[in-house]
Amino acid sequence: MPSCGAGATGIVPPSGRCCVIDGSGMVIAVCNADPALDTHPEGTLVANETASRGDRYMNGEFVRPAGATAVLSVSVSATSRGSLAHSDGN
Repeated sequence: MPSCGAGATGIVPPSGRCCVIDGSGMVIAVCNADPALDTHPEGTLVANETASRGDRYMNGEFVRPAGATAVLSVSVSATSRGSLAHSDGN
């Protein structure tokens, strides 16, 4: 799990918001990390304030698919003692 540092990215102010980019260039997650210091097991960390899951990272720029909207919330609910159900709105 990435740590919550954000000082080395050069973002002013350093929010720590990063996107996790998979091997095909798809944004698969958003987290709080410092790409200069942290790694993510599912992909490459790229600092960005606005990109969302489902966007593409191509040639150093984030591209949102036409007609797509950002996922603004994720709900987690308990299904039984000790286990969680994850819903990302998709």
